[in-house]
Amino acid sequence: STLYYLYYIDATRANTAPTILATTSQATAAQTGYTHLIGAVTTPAAAASNTSGKYVAPPRTGELR
Repeated sequence: STLYYLYYIDATRANTAPTILATTSQATAAQTGYTHLIGAVTTPAAAASNTSGKYVAPPRTGELR
């Protein structure tokens, strides 16, 4: 299984349909500058059961719940 952080980059803060990006690097997805952390998800290993995820509740600053 792999933990992915989901985020987007929006310099204008006006993009209504940003491209969602995924990374395994928490530092890359950190809520700083134009990078906006959405949450995290763990993908299941092959033939494994479902997994869960975490999200950022607005107006948080990158705190995963």
